[in-house]
Amino acid sequence: MLDAGSGRGGAVSSWVLLGLAVLFGAKAWFAYQHKQADQASGVYIQVMNALASNNAQAATEAGEVLTTKYSSSTYAVLATMALAKFKREQGQDKAAQAELQWALKHVDQDGIKQSVRLRLARVMLAQKDYKGAAGILDEMKQDPGAFKAEYDDVRGDLAMAQNHPDAARKAYDQA
Repeated sequence: MLDAGSGRGGAVSSWVLLGLAVLFGAKAWFAYQHKQADQASGVYIQVMNALASNNAQAATEAGEVLTTKYSSSTYAVLATMALAKFKREQGQDKAAQAELQWALKHVDQDGIKQSVRLRLARVMLAQKDYKGAAGILDEMKQDPGAFKAEYDDVRGDLAMAQNHPDAARKAYDQA
């Protein structure tokens, strides 16, 4: 009888120890995640400050830190979107496209994903990559929700660029 009781006591002790290990492990994981987010935030601020002062080199370098060390953070996606806008304004559409393609692969929030997809389609349209722009727009398989008007607007621009005025008018009307 004594052996059976100590066996149950050992099992309870094991479960308690396992529970404590999980608890402390989770606490350490959340602390690590918080620290990573804080660091990514600081680098994101560096990107934005560099862009505000038109320092392309510093912005690109800080952006590379975000995309390599903090690629799973929303800050990395937002920074690449800002870099893409800056590069597009500088007439570097291919570089802007590369930034947006990276962002599209790494974004996990639906609203941001919609915005990235629209920007990428516009960049492709500007480069006369009509098939690529149409493909990006067609990736939107479900209802685009609040982005519907913007999608229809870009579809209209695409139709106009391809000399399809009736399809453009229909898309613009839907927008």
